[in-house]
Amino acid sequence: MTWRTVARRDRRLLLDGRLSKVALAGLVGLVAVAAYVYPVVGRDPITTGRFVTFVDGWLGAVIPPIGVLFGYGALAREHESGALRLALSLPHGRVALVLGRFAGRAGVLAGGVVAALAVGAALVVYPFGTLEPLPFLAFTALSVAYAAVWVGIGVGASALVATTRRALALAVGD
Repeated sequence: MTWRTVARRDRRLLLDGRLSKVALAGLVGLVAVAAYVYPVVGRDPITTGRFVTFVDGWLGAVIPPIGVLFGYGALAREHESGALRLALSLPHGRVALVLGRFAGRAGVLAGGVVAALAVGAALVVYPFGTLEPLPFLAFTALSVAYAAVWVGIGVGASALVATTRRALALAVGD
């Protein structure tokens, strides 16, 4: 088994959870509200290039808690329940397990960030604005990287300690 198999399984499990669906819907809703408000309070010309400067603070405040939320229970929850021994008895190593958990969870959050920014861009462009693809795509790529960093902090904290409480305290304490 490779890390891709672990990532695929972990992505499915994460998307089945209610809390992850609520977090992703909240992210999309926040960017949609920002995109709805931006043409009203922004200066002309209304473009997606200027929208990213409007929404960057909002995303900078929302992505870290969601990333830590997605990552802190990746391994610690299984360690608490004893399922980690079973997972390590399968034909993949520790590195593949940690990398797969990170890739699956970061992929889910990256998909949420891309979907949220796509909805925001559509709301900005449709009624009033114009699309500036290069700054918007650069901002999207940087937002995905930022989200992956925070998921990595959560997964790393989860790999270091044995309980989810300690993992959450370690990840939030960073």
